[in-house]
Order: sequence, then C-alpha cells, then structure tokens
Amino acid sequence: MNSKLKIGDILYRPIFDKKTNAFLCIEAYKVDSIGRKYFTTKELCDRKKFEIETLKYIDKDYNHNNIQLYKSIKEIELEEEKKKLKKEIDSFFFDYKSRILSLKQLLEIKKIINE
Repeated sequence: MNSKLKIGDILYRPIFDKKTNAFLCIEAYKVDSIGRKYFTTKELCDRKKFEIETLKYIDKDYNHNNIQLYKSIKEIELEEEKKKLKKEIDSFFFDYKSRILSLKQLLEIKKIINE
C-alpha cells in the first residue's frame, strides 16, 4: 500500500449476494487498532486480524469467510469493472468457434496478450 494505515481510517468492503454473487452495496469500517503486521476493526468480524499489506482477512479454515477491504470506493468500482470486462472477454473466447476474426484482429489480440 502506498499510504500508511492509521487508526481512524475508513476502509470499504463490497457486499455481494450469497446466492448470485451480485454486487449489493458498500459498507464502511473504521480502523480500530494497528500492529506491525495486522490491524483490526471493531465493527467487522469480531476483531479478527486483517493484514496491513493487503487489507485482507484470510480464514485459514473456511475460504468463503475471506474478506477484502479497500481504501476507497473508487478501488471497488474499478475492481467491479475489471470483473465485468473479464467476464465479457471470457464469454467471447468461450464461444470463439462461432466467431470469425480477421487476421488483423487476431494480431491485435496477440499484441495485447504479449504486453
């Protein structure tokens, strides 16, 4: 992270529907305490430790309990846009056989992939 985390900082968490994984809303949480490697927030996860470097809580026993926090709402919006684009691109290539791409289009795709 490029800026230091401080007590009182507000971090954001996207909330998703558990069945459909559709984006629902964004919740805000205040940093309560900070150690050398971890920080906590009273309002979330009963004071579980989040990694300062990644802003993540990783449940070692149950993967679905992992939580990612963000420093800004903009970061969440960019991440959601990235997921939507990836899904569109994946679906395009999944159905690739029914699509006809020109040599120029294929060369452009190769150029982008090789960046």
